[in-house]
Amino acid sequence: MMLKQKWERRTVYRVFVLIVALVTAIYSATGLHAADTWTPSYGWYNGAGHHEGTSADPYQISTADGLAGLAALVNCGSEDFSGKNILLTVDLDLGKKEWQPVGWMVSYGNLRGFAGTFNGGGHKITGLQISTGDNLIKGKSSKIDSNGTVSNTTGLFGYLSPAGTVKNVHLEGSVTNKVSQGAAGLVGWADGVVKNCVVSCDIDASGSGRSYAGEVASLQGNNKSYITNCITYGTVKSTVGAAYSGGIAGFGYWYMGNLLNCTAMCSSLTSTMDAGGIYGGFNVRVTADSVSTCDLVKGAGNYSGGIVGAFGLGYQNCYWLKTKDTQPDGAVSNSGDTG
Repeated sequence: MMLKQKWERRTVYRVFVLIVALVTAIYSATGLHAADTWTPSYGWYNGAGHHEGTSADPYQISTADGLAGLAALVNCGSEDFSGKNILLTVDLDLGKKEWQPVGWMVSYGNLRGFAGTFNGGGHKITGLQISTGDNLIKGKSSKIDSNGTVSNTTGLFGYLSPAGTVKNVHLEGSVTNKVSQGAAGLVGWADGVVKNCVVSCDIDASGSGRSYAGEVASLQGNNKSYITNCITYGTVKSTVGAAYSGGIAGFGYWYMGNLLNCTAMCSSLTSTMDAGGIYGGFNVRVTADSVSTCDLVKGAGNYSGGIVGAFGLGYQNCYWLKTKDTQPDGAVSNSGDTG
């Protein structure tokens, strides 16, 4: 009996050592440090009595660690949740612990994205923090690789696939990217649908290359991408290279995407190049039925617009309320258009 107990204790210890080594290796690969690590929870996905992930019976997340579990599953490539549904059932406080976005993107062909439907249920997510971008995933050949290139996507969600939807979320926090291109509150690169969301974050894109910055998204890159019925507050700043700051979104990837029925009420939108109340620059193919009342909108020279910072097209039925000298005179690059 004594020998059996000793053998069992040794076995448990060895298993424990293997688990610790595996977790350490994973966090090392993703760039996280012990002081900021999450403990991802997966019970909502594969635990006893878990829901099925259908529209009638969605997966249900009720803890911050559960949300971190969603990020871990998507980021490592275990699951993209295509055709599946997730419901947030409570308000969450992320506690200003360094966040790794759900999904990441270095470039097309080198990414992992969320392709399901995430329904915030109207709940509030507070305490989102990405303080420098140093913990962003490095990827190579669509896999996490510490020798790869750092992701360009920050936010609660990093990369939203064309089949993905994020809806009914109220988000508050702070996102700064000092290591790569772009910063956003809700979705870094939005190729899917974002709707019915409220975002109030302090956004700072001051990394390298280009700096795309927006409250809802830093970029839209696909004509299947729609941002609709969203309201924003907070501040947006972009300061590196070709820089774009928008109250809703930063940049349209060569005019791809659609932005409809949104309202921006940010206190400050500043950029070393383009700044716009709704869109920073190169807005999407359709920007319609949207309003900006942002207090301060300031780009470089004349590259400031009440609706679009520069090179806008396809905007319809959009308005901005000018009551202060810090607000642009024109819709696009001081065009003089009134509205």
